[in-house]
Amino acid sequence: MRERFISGFTVVELVVTISISLIISAIVLADFPEFSRRLELSRTAQAIAASFRQTESAALAVREFGIGFFPAYGLRFESPFPAKSYVFFADLDSDRLYDGEEEKADEFMINGLPAVSRICAGFKSSPPGDCSISRLDVVYVRPNPDIFISTDKGPYSDVAIVINLSTGEEKKIIIWTTGQLSVE
Repeated sequence: MRERFISGFTVVELVVTISISLIISAIVLADFPEFSRRLELSRTAQAIAASFRQTESAALAVREFGIGFFPAYGLRFESPFPAKSYVFFADLDSDRLYDGEEEKADEFMINGLPAVSRICAGFKSSPPGDCSISRLDVVYVRPNPDIFISTDKGPYSDVAIVINLSTGEEKKIIIWTTGQLSVE
């Protein structure tokens, strides 16, 4: 007579496997809120960097503003900090500064927890830089890709827009007059 073997898992094997899965899930889910905040900070930094590229593209692609006018374009960051928005503008009078609502093309809103906490001029060229800047205009002038950085304390060759979370984590978007852009 032949014996039949029944294959399968025992109850002990199933309990051990489920327990291991639950422990791994608990570890992953416990860190999820922190991971989500860090991801949101990185996403906001990349969105601000993309808006610099969009501004550069508008200037170099000869984007029309109004009827028959093709100005330089720029971004304006200003206090009070923490700031949750910044302005995309057309430099209608070629002074390389944002002069108010008549030059405003769009306003970018920062959604979620991150906010612009400060602006540091000369961050890379003369560390640690001046972090008491309350106004920043970065203007892209055509036909050459000339970039002008103006602050309430004068012109600089580089600036860092610092965004952070309430937990103290921060990212810096650094722009140079040469057009180099980095997120650190």
